[in-house]
Amino acid sequence: MHLGKQGRVHKDWLLRHGRPIAPVSPNRSRISIIGAIGPGGKSFFKTYETANSENMADFLAALHKKFDRPIVFMDNASYHGEKVLEEVSRITGDEVVAVYFPKYTPELNPTETQWVAIRRYLANNMYDSIDDACDALMDGLKNKLIRIVKLHDYLLPS
Repeated sequence: MHLGKQGRVHKDWLLRHGRPIAPVSPNRSRISIIGAIGPGGKSFFKTYETANSENMADFLAALHKKFDRPIVFMDNASYHGEKVLEEVSRITGDEVVAVYFPKYTPELNPTETQWVAIRRYLANNMYDSIDDACDALMDGLKNKLIRIVKLHDYLLPS
């Protein structure tokens, strides 16, 4: 997910015949957040200046340290490709297993639903800094204000 301090307008109530004014920041700085949810709902996130193959490999190696032998479900983003898995395999010794969702099927990927929930939670706010936006995100996750989609329940509904 890409998080900016600019914020997003989701929905709002406005006065009839009024002219809405939304503050904006001339600085469009943003970060990329790569995250995972592990056993028991433990979350693990890392922030990067951009999402690319090198940063994805770094994240997967860090995920391996945190969760030992993770199975990672990914979409087919360009930075999730074979080069990344080869690098991660070299670092971890084939202990990170990647499973890909079918191409062009975002509706099958619960991560997309998760990012929608996060964006909705952060909407209608403008943050003074990227750190403030990250703090708001972490606060929402820690206080369970953002509903976490559990992959197991999503893929194997009862």
